[in-house]
Order: sequence, then C-alpha cells, then structure tokens
Amino acid sequence: MWSLSSFIIPFVIIGTIVLSSVVIASAATAKDSGKVKVDVRSGPTKCKKKDKIQVDTLVGIHYRATVDKSSKAGEKGRQLDSSYDKGYAQEILVGRGKVIKGLDIGLIGLCVDAKATLIIPPHLAYGDQGNPPHLPGGVTLKYEVEILTVKPAPPPPPESEFAKIDFNKDGKISVEEAEDYFDQKEQPINIDKLWKDEDKDKDGFISWDEFTGPKGDRPPPQPIKKEPQQAEVSAATIFKDLDIDSDGKLTRKELNVLFVEIGQELTDKFWDDSDLDKDGFVSWAEFIGSKDDSNSSEKDEL
Repeated sequence: MWSLSSFIIPFVIIGTIVLSSVVIASAATAKDSGKVKVDVRSGPTKCKKKDKIQVDTLVGIHYRATVDKSSKAGEKGRQLDSSYDKGYAQEILVGRGKVIKGLDIGLIGLCVDAKATLIIPPHLAYGDQGNPPHLPGGVTLKYEVEILTVKPAPPPPPESEFAKIDFNKDGKISVEEAEDYFDQKEQPINIDKLWKDEDKDKDGFISWDEFTGPKGDRPPPQPIKKEPQQAEVSAATIFKDLDIDSDGKLTRKELNVLFVEIGQELTDKFWDDSDLDKDGFVSWAEFIGSKDDSNSSEKDEL
C-alpha cells in the first residue's frame, strides 16, 4: 500500500523572495535595489497590511511590458505584452514563482491603487537564454503596472502524488513510471506487491480510482487532443510545453509525452535522428531541425 510518509517531498520555492532588497520609491523618485528598480509614479506608497502586496497574495493588475531603453539586447521600446490591449486585467499569485522572478521581487510592498514602473534586469527575467524564438537573451524589461486589488491567496489544492508519478499525464500509472519515481526518491519498493495491492482490475496500470495514496479530491485533467482542423500550435509553444523542468532541452521522457498524446511510439531511430550531438538531450535548435525560425512572423504571447 502507498504510505503517506513515502510521499513527503520537500517543497521547493522557485526564486527566493528577498524583501529587504526591494525599495519602494516615493512618487517621481526611483531607487535601484541592486535587483529590481521600482518607481511608484502615482498613488499611495504607504498603506495598511491588507492593502499591501506580500508573498502569497493574489494581485489584480494591469500591466504593459516593453524592452527597456537600457537593455543591451532586443529592440528598445518594443512592446511585448499588455493587459490594456487585451481589454482585461490579470490576476497573479505573487511570491511563488508563478511569474518571472523580477515581478515576484518588484511587486512586493506595492499598495492598492499604486501605479509603478519596474525595471527588471536579464537575470531576473529571461536570462541569457531568452524566450525563443521571439525574445533574445540578455533583455532588460520594463513593466508599467497598476495595482487594482490585493487579497490573500486561496489555500492550495490537496497534494496529488498521483499526478507526480503519472509522468505522461495519461490518467494512469505504469510500472515504468512507478519505478522511475521511486528510483528518483532512492526509496526501495516491491513493485510486484504494490501492483498486486493497487491494480484492482489487473489491467497492468493503476488508475486514479485505484490509487490509495495522496491524490487530491479529483482526477487530474486529461490532455486535450487537438482536432486536425484546429489552428496549428507553434514549435516554440510545443517545445516549452514539453520542457517540463524548463532547462531549455528535452529528455527522451519529456519528448515521449508528445508521442503519447498523438497515439504514436517514440522510436530509437527518431530519437537518434533528433539528438544530433548525441548528448542525451534534444535542444531547441535540434527540435526545429534546419528550419530557420528567426524570421517567423508568428509570435507567442509572453
């Protein structure tokens, strides 16, 4: 049986928030914290705690993102994204790695009704890698933000270990997925006994209903298979979706997710043909092959 103790995994915060490094400047005055430059252009600079952005708050925000004039890369002044142009504000969770690190840092301490400009250096935005194919590495970003609402974040959903083990997200756990999961945890497990206890219908898999470990209150959503007539997704979007650990390269296991979704097998020949430098990964350049995507007019939303 699955034991609760066997599923305890350290919670890793993506991007530590250093509150002391953020300087909220008075109106029309900008100070550089050494990380993110924050200039409160209008609105309050002091407010009650309930109206101030902190870690784990949901923030209703309007924003406009451009390449800053100080940037050493990219087209200075070029607009990258804007909630104003979309016609609706966004709601984001601050301080938990849901947005780029510079926003997680720079938004902390701002008050409701404040309008501010954030200058975010490359290492707190998209780094040297950039956001291919439409944003090069080394870009300094400028965010003009308007804080509309601040409220506590809702409690996190129940932990689902099922979703972590079900690597290819097909709604069932295979023997290989379970072995990989316990190998990564360096935890010995008797797979035969586990399957005898958990695989109630003896189909060779453990479904969400059969799974007795922590699994949340509902099955994880299944991947949606696109119909042939639907709009084609860009190669950059597919690559980012497959790159689960966001390290800029695909493992064989990550690439196999695509093949599972389309009902095909990732063969050794396809992998060998894709991994041109034989380093065990498929890079972005290898993923798109010889196709030059640098002049593509298609732009993914940032």
